[in-house]
Amino acid sequence: MSAGFFGNGVYLAEDADKADQYCSADTPDASPNMLHTRLYSSWGAAHPGRVYYAFVCRSALGCPVFTKDGTTNSLDGTPVFSSDDQRELRGIPGINPPI
Repeated sequence: MSAGFFGNGVYLAEDADKADQYCSADTPDASPNMLHTRLYSSWGAAHPGRVYYAFVCRSALGCPVFTKDGTTNSLDGTPVFSSDDQRELRGIPGINPPI
């Protein structure tokens, strides 16, 4: 999870160089969590130091939204979000069934 431009969520990138810009270092002194336990503690392995993780997956992109300010669609000027709290993206016009 990342608290990126559009709030908390899972962000996908088309290449590893872009994803790497959003990763933060995991260090041996970081709070133990499930990832540490599964990767290191459960195997008796020592944490190697500053480590960056990337989850690799294949995804299908639906309807992209192009924006320069994070709130307005650059193509038609409509809002990107469905409400002021910015927790949900606006519906896609002309889709059947409506989303």
